[in-house]
Amino acid sequence: MEVEEKAVIGEIKSGKSTRFSYLTEKYGKMCVHFFLLRCRCSLDIAMDLAQESFIRVFKSIHGFDLERSFKPWLMAICRNVSADYMKAERMRMENIKRWIPPFEIALEHKVLKAVEIQEAIGRLPDRQAEIVIMHYFWDLSCVEIGALLDIHDGTVKCHLHKARGGLLEILLEKKE
Repeated sequence: MEVEEKAVIGEIKSGKSTRFSYLTEKYGKMCVHFFLLRCRCSLDIAMDLAQESFIRVFKSIHGFDLERSFKPWLMAICRNVSADYMKAERMRMENIKRWIPPFEIALEHKVLKAVEIQEAIGRLPDRQAEIVIMHYFWDLSCVEIGALLDIHDGTVKCHLHKARGGLLEILLEKKE
């Protein structure tokens, strides 16, 4: 953890709650991006989920160990928030019991590529999708991901390898 971040967290733990904005500014966009990819939700919902994550961080930061890295801890909280959201969303969809047909909107080629990648990640098995997001979008190392998920870093590398192959297969079948 960088020195400034460690000092800010120390200040927050000692009662300077106004310093919390440093963390929200530094990690806010990353959290929103995570929720957009992981939950495949709208920007408004992703922002709400990021806010919920930071509320949980604020409530539990006093228990955070300054010797550990903040980013994986925040990621664990975001994972829990996303799991809660997806569980609630599944229950809501089961209650609705109706299907709304998807519609297409003509967008720029660049945006379509991002959407295709997002959809492809969404079609991966949960563990692979989660590791891809952590590695490529959160920039966590295999060791950090392994510690976060309580698995060996070699297992993380194996999941990444399988996920890359799966993404290639999914994206190629869309082109056909």
